[in-house]
Amino acid sequence: MREDQAENLRKKMESIGKRLENDELQLPPRSEVHKKKKTKWKIKHPLIRILALFFALLPISIYSIYHLVEKRPIQVVTIDNESYETVDVDQQKEHKPQQPLENEAKEVEQESNETESSFTYHTVQENETLYSIAMKYYGNEKGMDLIKEWNHLTSMKLQKGQVLKIPNMNGK
Repeated sequence: MREDQAENLRKKMESIGKRLENDELQLPPRSEVHKKKKTKWKIKHPLIRILALFFALLPISIYSIYHLVEKRPIQVVTIDNESYETVDVDQQKEHKPQQPLENEAKEVEQESNETESSFTYHTVQENETLYSIAMKYYGNEKGMDLIKEWNHLTSMKLQKGQVLKIPNMNGK
């Protein structure tokens, strides 16, 4: 006998129905199905989330940088920019007699002996200014001009370790 199309479909439906009956009995409970299901983290609006994170971390980072910088001591460095003058030296040497040089050296020694008693040496310490040195030795601001004159200073800036001549009050 020849099978027609309707017969074929009936047989397929019957086999599917038998499978469904078998499958219904073997299905797991709904709670187990939902426990096994993984939640997917789908990020909606990523730009907005990044901006929100940035604005949340901004005050925290500013606060931490502020306290980090605050704990470090601040070092004051003063540098005296001295101007240098170029001097051209002639190729020809002038020969002077040796005696005048010796006389000049003796005069310089005599002058230095006289001036040694009229001043003291001061080594500049860190964060020390010309004003603070003048106040230490003279007690007033007028000593600044005197110190600048004796040390041939052109500016108010001093370097750490610089040695200054401080004239005594009676040596004026």
